[in-house]
Amino acid sequence: MIAIGMVLSMVMIVSPIKKVYAAGAYSSYIPKDGDDDSTLDSKAVVFNGTSWYIIEDNSTATNAGTVTLLAWSKIGDDCLWDLDYRESYSGSTVETRLMDLTSTGSFKSVSSAIVGTELADVGVTGAKLWLLSEEEAKALPSSIRGSDWWTRTTSGDNTRYARVMNSDGTTSGVGKGAWTKHVRPACKLDLSKVAFYTNPKNNKKTFVLKPEEVKAVETQISALKSADKITTADKDAIEAARKAYDSLTDEQKAMVDATIYKKLTDAETALEEAGKEKKDDKKEDKKDDKNDDKKDGSKGNDKKSSDTGDKGKKYSNEWVDGKWYNADGTQTYNGTLGWKGSATGWWVEDSDGWYPTSSWQKIDGVWYYFKPDGYMAANEYYNGYWFNADGSWDDQYFLSWKSDATGWWVEDISGWWPQSSWLQIDGYWYYFEGTGYMATSKYVDGWWISSDGVCY
Repeated sequence: MIAIGMVLSMVMIVSPIKKVYAAGAYSSYIPKDGDDDSTLDSKAVVFNGTSWYIIEDNSTATNAGTVTLLAWSKIGDDCLWDLDYRESYSGSTVETRLMDLTSTGSFKSVSSAIVGTELADVGVTGAKLWLLSEEEAKALPSSIRGSDWWTRTTSGDNTRYARVMNSDGTTSGVGKGAWTKHVRPACKLDLSKVAFYTNPKNNKKTFVLKPEEVKAVETQISALKSADKITTADKDAIEAARKAYDSLTDEQKAMVDATIYKKLTDAETALEEAGKEKKDDKKEDKKDDKNDDKKDGSKGNDKKSSDTGDKGKKYSNEWVDGKWYNADGTQTYNGTLGWKGSATGWWVEDSDGWYPTSSWQKIDGVWYYFKPDGYMAANEYYNGYWFNADGSWDDQYFLSWKSDATGWWVEDISGWWPQSSWLQIDGYWYYFEGTGYMATSKYVDGWWISSDGVCY
C-alpha cells in the first residue's frame, strides 16, 4: 500500500471552508406559495426542539441581525381565549401563557437569544413569543398558513372578538364559549447569540445557543491579527487557535461562524508565507550562489571556498566543491559534480555522466536524497524524512503511518499529525481530513483521491 516511514509537513494547505453568507443569509429558507411538502420540509428549521418556518429575514450575516420564526404547528396545548373579560390580546390568557413559556417554562433556557418585540397595535412591549396579527397571518403563503389558530386581537368596534385563522385563509371572530384553538406563536432570534448549522444527528438545519466552548474558540480566533499583519512571531497564537478549534466535536465545529473560521485559515496561510520569507532571508546568500551555479549546470567554486582552503579539515564520503572525497579523505575520483535542473526538478551529475539514484549524497556539507528517477527530493517526505524546498534534509522531523478501525493517518515522533491539509509523501500527494484521517475515494479541491489515499 503505502510506505510506512514518513515525516510531517511544515506547510499546510487548508481545505475549503464552509460557505460565507452575506446580507439576506436566511432568505432561501422562507416558504413561498407553491412550495410542496418536500420543499417545505427542507425549509423547516429547528429551535428549542421545535420546528419553525422563517417568515422574515433581517440578517446582515449569519451571526448578525435577526430572523423571525413562526411555529410549524402549535406550541403546547390548545387554548381558550378569556372572552368573558376582554377581547384584546394584551393581558389575555393566550398572551400570559406565551409569557410564561419564556419566563418559567420550556423556553426559559433559550430566552436570552430571543429579541423582545414591541406589538404597538395591542400595547405590548418586550414580547418574546407572540401571536401574529390578522394582517400578518393573511400575508403568509398558503402552504404554511394552516388552519384554526389564534391571531392577536385588539379591542374596539372592528375586532370585538378574538380572531381565528381559518383553513381557507380567511379569519373570523369567535365569541363567548368559543372552542379552544391552536397557539402558534412567532419569535425573533438575535443571530449574534445563536449558531445556525446542520445537526449531524438528524440532518436538520438548527438554531442553538452557542456552547461556551464554541464561543471561546471564536473569541480566540477573532483575537488573531489580520492576515496582512501576520509574522512568524504569531506562530504560537495561531497554532493554539488551531488546536482549540480541532479540540471541538464535529457538531461544535459546524457551529463556528464561517467568517471567523476563515480568519484562522487566512492566518495559517499568511504564517506559512512568512515562514518561507524568513527561511529565504537566512539562506539568501547560499541560494543565490547555488541558483547561479545551477543555471549553467555546474557547481560553482564560491560556495565552499572557505572549506577547501581549510587544510586542517578532513572530508569523508562526501562531495565538496564538485570533488569526491573517499572515506579516508583522499581524492582518487576525477569526475566533477555539478547541479542540473529541468521543469521536473533538480539533480546532480558528474563530468563522466554519472548521477545518483535512490541514494543519499552529502554535498558541500548538506545531506540530499535522490529518488529512483535521479531527481532530488524537495518539499516532501521521503522514506520518513522531511526535505526542505531547497532539497536539504531536516533531521528534526520523522513521520510514520498509523491506523485503527476508522482509517489511516500519519504522525510525527512529537505526536503531531496533519489535519485539513495536503501532504506529499514518497512522491504521492495525500489529503488528511480535519479528523486527521487520510481521505479516500472522494474528490477534494477538484482532485480525485483513490481508495488507497493517493491523489490522481
